Amino acid sequence: MSEPARSPRVSVGMPTFNRADLVVASVGMVLEQTYQDFELLICDDGSTDDTLERLTAISDARVTVMSFANRGPPHPLNEILKRARGDYLIILHDHDIFAPDLIARSVQALDDHPEAHFVVQGSAWVAEDGVSHYRPN
Repeated sequence: MSEPARSPRVSVGMPTFNRADLVVASVGMVLEQTYQDFELLICDDGSTDDTLERLTAISDARVTVMSFANRGPPHPLNEILKRARGDYLIILHDHDIFAPDLIARSVQALDDHPEAHFVVQGSAWVAEDGVSHYRPN
């Protein structure tokens, strides 16, 4: 009898809809994180472009791609929440840019402060010319 698969420490959820031009880059930033004990749950909310085809071409055991008929913003998050197995849940969006240590820093902050219920990382608006307007939190 085989042992059940160990749950990852972190579940990363990524809702997506019609972001074929951006989502693969965002997924790549998650897969290249310095912290590697995670699962990535991507929920496609019925994209009509080739988002789903691009996502299903990703070959990484940590990635699970789900797809459903379009039902709007709450639905993908609810599906991610139902399937998440990690101790921590991080929602990252299909159009975001992430620092390579975002997950590591989030886990460290939560481990250091068990009384905390969530972490808010810094954020930035990035102009079309690539200039970042980062604000640490």
